[in-house]
Amino acid sequence: MREFVRRKHVDDVVDRWVTVRTDTGDVLGIVEDDCEPVQNRDAFRCLDNLISTDEMVFETAGMIGRGERIWILAKLPGFIKVNGRDIVDRYLLLSNSHTGSLNVRVKIMPIRVVCNNTLTAVLQGAGDITLRQTSGASEDQALSLLGLTDHLYEKLDACFNHMARTKISEKQLLDYVNALVPDGAGGEDTAKIIGIRNTFLDLYESGQGADLSRGTLWGAFNCVTEYTDHVMEGDPAARLESIWFGGGDRLKVRAFQLAERMM
Repeated sequence: MREFVRRKHVDDVVDRWVTVRTDTGDVLGIVEDDCEPVQNRDAFRCLDNLISTDEMVFETAGMIGRGERIWILAKLPGFIKVNGRDIVDRYLLLSNSHTGSLNVRVKIMPIRVVCNNTLTAVLQGAGDITLRQTSGASEDQALSLLGLTDHLYEKLDACFNHMARTKISEKQLLDYVNALVPDGAGGEDTAKIIGIRNTFLDLYESGQGADLSRGTLWGAFNCVTEYTDHVMEGDPAARLESIWFGGGDRLKVRAFQLAERMM
């Protein structure tokens, strides 16, 4: 059975505590000497009651790399309706890390149905949510998480619909794209930069769901999410890590925050 333990690891430089997979012996990360790994079977146990009462459904799960990060995608009831016809489903992404950050992280993960884009967003004053994992992780903690999630999704509903009502000109679209993909350090556009900008503009005009959002700030934001989720190069595992935890996620956060400032 796969377990994760903390062991003393000695190299040529310094003695270190590391997390290790007991089934493969793989070293997954360096940790503090007082950290104890949270087993994956225990990581999300405080949410079991929400599952049993249909407050959420665990839809799919997987791991990154050799097991450094375990993730679960959970679907919540209800949805956001943007501009009366563009449906966005409500999800949570939960992850347990074995690389030194030994708390379960939770982030709201709205997914646009028409194109299956993950609409990463960081609302003012609300980033990723941390679940403190102890042997006595409580049902109250799970209910508090559900209440906070509902509140954040209410704010997103208003924000997405505001984006959809905000018309933008061709110049504003170009300014948005150029701000997200700025000129190179030497002040000159490279072929790669120009290619990414042009891809954004093409997706804005003819991407999946463009007919529901063209001419609006909502469409501009979604051309970035479609690029990140479906166009960026990379093998499937690397792309998924980028979309949810890496460079793609950071690009979408910048796109969302820039759209907020333009409203």
